[in-house]
Amino acid sequence: AKPLLHAFLSAAKLGELYSIQVPMQLTSELRDETEAVLGSIPEVVFDHLIIRAGLSVTKSDVAMIFYAALRAVPAVSHTAIESTFRLTNGLERHSDVSAWYTKPTQPQRESPLANLCPMSDAFIEIYWHTEAKDYNRAHNKIANHLIPLYGAGITVVVIGLQKPRPAAYAATVGANAHGVTAAAPLLAAMPALGAPIAAPYIGWWTPGQAYAAGSAASIQRGFHVDIALPPTPGGAAAPQLRVQFDDIIDAIV
Repeated sequence: AKPLLHAFLSAAKLGELYSIQVPMQLTSELRDETEAVLGSIPEVVFDHLIIRAGLSVTKSDVAMIFYAALRAVPAVSHTAIESTFRLTNGLERHSDVSAWYTKPTQPQRESPLANLCPMSDAFIEIYWHTEAKDYNRAHNKIANHLIPLYGAGITVVVIGLQKPRPAAYAATVGANAHGVTAAAPLLAAMPALGAPIAAPYIGWWTPGQAYAAGSAASIQRGFHVDIALPPTPGGAAAPQLRVQFDDIIDAIV
C-alpha cells in the first residue's frame, strides 16, 4: 500500500483536498506516512484518509511571518508555504516555509514530487515543543536527512511553539510599534523535547554546521536574530535573514 500512496502523493497538488480509500488495518500506518511527506495529519474516516496539505492556524500565522521575512531578502526569487521534496536518498519530506534563489519551474511548484522540485536554499520547520511526535519528526528530518544530504548549502530554521502560550504575551501585542529591537542572546543549547521553556524559541543551522552545532534563542519581546543564508549563486556574500520576535509574538497570541 505504501508504494501506491507515494505514487498518489507524487501526483497530488499541494493545497487540494483528497479522499483515499485504504485497507482498514493500514489506516494508522498510512496516516503516519502521509504526515511525514506532507507535514499535515490526515483525518481518518472509516477506511478513508482525508488529506489536505495544510498547517494549523497558529503554525500558519508563524509561517506567514517567515514568508514575509524571506521575501524581503533581495536574493530570494521565490518563497512558498508548504513544499514537499524528494530527497536524494529517495525519501519524501515536507517543509513549512521554503525559499529559493533560483525559482523552481511551474510544474515543480505545483507537483513537486512528480517533477523533482530542487531543495530550497532556506528550509523552515514549525512544531509544538511538548508534542513528542511533532518534535521528533522535525528533528529527525533535520539531523538524519537535511543536514547530511544538503547541510553544506542550505540554512535550516525551526520554531518550537509552546502550549499554553505565555500569558504575558497577550498584554504586549503591538507594544513595540517603533520596531527597534536588539540582537537576542543565545540559549546554551537547543531545548530538548519536553524540557521546560519560558517562551517559544527559534533554532537554526547555517551552511556547513553539524546538527549538534545549531544555535537557539528564546523568543522575547524587543529582540531579533540575524541568520546567515547560503551564498548566492553568483558568489556574493551570504545574505542575512532578520527574524523579528515581535512579529512572531503578535502572530501567536
